[in-house]
Amino acid sequence: MNYGLRPLLAFTLVLGGLAGGIFSAPAPTRAAELEEYQRKYISFYQLRPVPYDKYVIQGFQKELPRFDYRLLGTGGRGNLLEFLNLVKKYQLENAGQMAANQENDNVKIGDKVVSWSDTKRIMESAYVFATDWSWGEVDLGHLRRKSKNSNTWLIDLEADLQMKLDIYKLSGSQPELYSQQATSWKISKTYELSNFNEILRIVKEATGDAVDPDNVLVQPLIVEVIKKIPFYAQLLNMNPEASLRAEAEKKLADDGSTGLTTEIKRLNDFILKNQIDSADMAQDQVTVKLSGTETVDTLGIGLDQGFKVIEYRMQNGQEVPVDVGFTKVRELANSQFRLQPIIVGRDYEAGDQMIEYPKTGAGIGFSLGTVPLGFEGQEQNMFVPQASLDIEYSLAQASGVSELYFTFLGGMAMPQQANLSQATVPTGRSVDAGASVLPFDLEIGLMKRWYMRQLIFSLGLRGGALAGTLLGSGLDPTPTALGLGGTLLAGLHYQATADMILGLNLGWRYFSNAEFSIAASSGSSTSPVAYPAMNSNGPVIQAFLNYAF
Repeated sequence: MNYGLRPLLAFTLVLGGLAGGIFSAPAPTRAAELEEYQRKYISFYQLRPVPYDKYVIQGFQKELPRFDYRLLGTGGRGNLLEFLNLVKKYQLENAGQMAANQENDNVKIGDKVVSWSDTKRIMESAYVFATDWSWGEVDLGHLRRKSKNSNTWLIDLEADLQMKLDIYKLSGSQPELYSQQATSWKISKTYELSNFNEILRIVKEATGDAVDPDNVLVQPLIVEVIKKIPFYAQLLNMNPEASLRAEAEKKLADDGSTGLTTEIKRLNDFILKNQIDSADMAQDQVTVKLSGTETVDTLGIGLDQGFKVIEYRMQNGQEVPVDVGFTKVRELANSQFRLQPIIVGRDYEAGDQMIEYPKTGAGIGFSLGTVPLGFEGQEQNMFVPQASLDIEYSLAQASGVSELYFTFLGGMAMPQQANLSQATVPTGRSVDAGASVLPFDLEIGLMKRWYMRQLIFSLGLRGGALAGTLLGSGLDPTPTALGLGGTLLAGLHYQATADMILGLNLGWRYFSNAEFSIAASSGSSTSPVAYPAMNSNGPVIQAFLNYAF
């Protein structure tokens, strides 16, 4: 079942009679004119009040401060594109009256009477943003204990709140749908299960086996029983707008984000543009000055933000934009900012066109290399092959420190087998001969990069856990081990493109002994296993590739 809401909100991007600016045009047929930013207006037109609209407005105000925002009136419009066509027709038919500034308090467009001020703003508009809200299926999930070892169990009522955004372009002869965007939020409300023992009894009767509610394979059976309880069955049949509205408003308010800003900035018509004011290529410094009263804050320009440098070249009789470089913002002043050249196809010059290259600040990478692994009492293997997934997120704008990143690594190494004749074997439950360890580690930390154009030097520090699963042990459940430690890394990287970095990291890591054990039936204690503790102390080598989003 899909619960839909009529289109609720229209955003009108007002040109205000300004030319050029933030919006780019198709490839020119004559000498291209360089473009600079000029402030525009976004007017919000609410077709009817809906509680989620104000949070979207606040999100755009926060994420796109380069626009001024105006709220138009409210009232039903029916088919938005049809109405915009009628406005365009009215504009053409009444050009003389408008030129003479003969304005009325209200204007009849089609069968609608609209205030003149609202009509005029739409006539001056270049774009209209229209949202459409809907709810997805309601479900129960995320069964869990209230806290570790607690006897109280919780479950969530969940549904996706979806927002579609249609962008209409009005600058041509006829309004047209320019782009469609979409985003969603997972909305949930938590309930405490007061009759959980009775629920487990029903599951046990149905399966004929003892029920372990912590077992992820058993939990779906428990959830199905919960869905049949009248209270929860009624919740599942309710419109999520009624059952989850308060949670949705809180989620949207707390997030403070529309989730669409980066994608909208990437649209050709919405890219921020400016020109280089001065370029000192010997010192790798490029300066851009902002026009009028604009500041880096009002335009939303942040530390480490990327800009491409382009020039126009003749191709098939037309001048087309061609990338000649990539830069990143390194210093922010009130009405200007300094950038560092990263990729340089030719020396930059004053007057070169700068085009914003929006990114989310997140990157994902894959690395192959070696790590040290061993067992207590046994000499370590210093070069065990390992593959890793690396995720990073820029902290530059939050911290004010350029090229500072939060990092997460999840790695898995080649299975290892202890030499029981050399290693120290603790007392505990015996394991089958031939058992081997599958090692993996999870770490979080910080990394700092220093750029010398495309060449990059980095330092990183991570801390986390080294874990292992004892495969082929003959024990149930499977024995596991966990040790704490960290890794210190230095790297030499190369910015291959504006999106991609590749390189080599070298470092040292240390993890304390990770002793193998199995969980007791009560779930609150463990039993030792007669297998040597795993450890790690030695060099780390990683060759990696990273892609920025």
